[in-house]
Amino acid sequence: MWFIPSRPGSRPGSGLLRGDVVSQFNAFAQGRQWGWFSVNDIRRLLNMDPIGPEGDEYLRPVNMTPAGTPATGAPSQQPQPRPNQG
Repeated sequence: MWFIPSRPGSRPGSGLLRGDVVSQFNAFAQGRQWGWFSVNDIRRLLNMDPIGPEGDEYLRPVNMTPAGTPATGAPSQQPQPRPNQG
């Protein structure tokens, strides 16, 4: 276990006793990929400054959208009709 000291001005108790680095970073990666951590959330937990508003974006796995919801930003999966050759 290792200890991250609190930064001046951070909330009390933010320097928590943590597990090993590999376990902690695996948890951060899983939280980021499944959408329950943003980049700034992870940076706050590590007592690092946020990267700006773009760091507050949460990911949403495509396979977790309701059935029938069209994917946004992805190329169309529908085959394109061929032009008539004549």
